[in-house]
Amino acid sequence: MDKNKIYERRARLYPVVITMTLPFGLLSYFFTSLIPIETNLATRIIISLVPTGLLTAAFSFYFKNVIRSISKWIFQFRYFKEDESYMPTTELLLWNNSRFTDSYKKRIRENIKETFNVKLYTKESETKNEREARRLIAETIPQLRNITRDNDILFDYNCYFGSVRNALGGCMVAMAMLIILFFANLKYAIVPTLLLVVLLALYLFCFIFAKPLLRHFGYEYARKLYDAFMQIKL
Repeated sequence: MDKNKIYERRARLYPVVITMTLPFGLLSYFFTSLIPIETNLATRIIISLVPTGLLTAAFSFYFKNVIRSISKWIFQFRYFKEDESYMPTTELLLWNNSRFTDSYKKRIRENIKETFNVKLYTKESETKNEREARRLIAETIPQLRNITRDNDILFDYNCYFGSVRNALGGCMVAMAMLIILFFANLKYAIVPTLLLVVLLALYLFCFIFAKPLLRHFGYEYARKLYDAFMQIKL
């Protein structure tokens, strides 16, 4: 199967479905319950099914892209910068980062120079101008991704990172929907208030641990990226 379609499903669609199904279901139940009892059965069925169909379409064609953008702006760009200069893929190659040994970083850097004709900053130069050293590494990463795109294990880790990032964005949108529902429910008392409070606490919990989650999966992907690149150069 086309990897783009697999990524679209695993990293973009599934996180949205998982995080948004319950809030959408509660909203649908809430508004359906507002339909007068005396409304004839056919009308009630139509009113109940049409929103469900629209929500299903929204999952597939709209929300996954909106949530992906929200996830990037609120989480990825906030923690790792828009130019990716603080992404784990950049951090691992910095001389002042101890996750890789200096000898392994030197081998990676030599292979980058040999493959892409890009000479990364030396330890002394990086100390003097770390900002530019970061930017140069970040600009080189897309070339590494391109040359390793056929690695199935790396692809799986890329899906893991994307799915976690997008799930966090889904949690943010779900929280907003639940807050709206909470205040509307104060007037109509259709949905159990305790259920709404528990769900809000659950989504808030995910938000609190957003940075460590992204860092963990980001570093897992970064390690696999460099491993895949070095295997090509063996």
